[in-house]
Amino acid sequence: MTDFRLESLSGVNEDDVWEFQVKPLLTGLPQNVVDIYYYGLTEILNNAIDHSESASADISVELTDAIVKIGIKDFGVGIFDHLRQELSLPDDRQTILELVKGKLTTAPERHSGEGLFFTSRMFDRFSVCSNVCLEQSSGNWLICEEVEPVQGTRVEMELRLPSTRTSRDIFKEYASEENDFEFVKTMIPVHLAQYGDEELISRSQAKRLLHRLDGFKVILLDFLGVQSIGRSFADEVFRVWALKHPNIRIVSVNQNRAIERLIAGKIQG
Repeated sequence: MTDFRLESLSGVNEDDVWEFQVKPLLTGLPQNVVDIYYYGLTEILNNAIDHSESASADISVELTDAIVKIGIKDFGVGIFDHLRQELSLPDDRQTILELVKGKLTTAPERHSGEGLFFTSRMFDRFSVCSNVCLEQSSGNWLICEEVEPVQGTRVEMELRLPSTRTSRDIFKEYASEENDFEFVKTMIPVHLAQYGDEELISRSQAKRLLHRLDGFKVILLDFLGVQSIGRSFADEVFRVWALKHPNIRIVSVNQNRAIERLIAGKIQG
């Protein structure tokens, strides 16, 4: 493993850090893997430079025959605190849900809010930790409530080797050529809208899930890990909201048979 510190983020160019300090450590890796890490490192480091208010940052690179893992750690304002305060969000849980949707930024004049969305989906494992921790591992999303708080923000990006994945695959899935490469499709793990052991039963929970989604053309709702939903929740999502937004397509995936029947009833009704 190689570790180094960027002693000052002031005036740092993330492309220079990649070209002269990180890329040389990845010699011998296939181009698709190098391209993914180029995108991921420059996006995450740019966020730290622009938003964290941190004086410095640590970067770690681990390369074995089985994995590549790069970590970036700053010591400034944690990402969830920053977003929650700047966007007046009620708590960390809602902040994480909004972050996962995409198109979330506190500086729309300089950022599109796309970088973390795409980065988090390019890797076999991706985690972003501050006062809480959000992790994506092989398509499964988890919020760790009891993680030891991190001063600032720590991001880890990991690929298993060999990997055939490309950054183009991810862009094509959510910002395809047929839509002029516009970011028009999102995927939301529905269980992230749950608080603790609560069930998704109410219209207010559905509205929380659907907040800001009118900026997309296709919405994938991933019900993996959700055992049941209430009739009011389903009605708000698949009938009321859908009727108000006829040009937006809602697609449900990974739902069990009970949820599938309930959704079908609302769509047909």
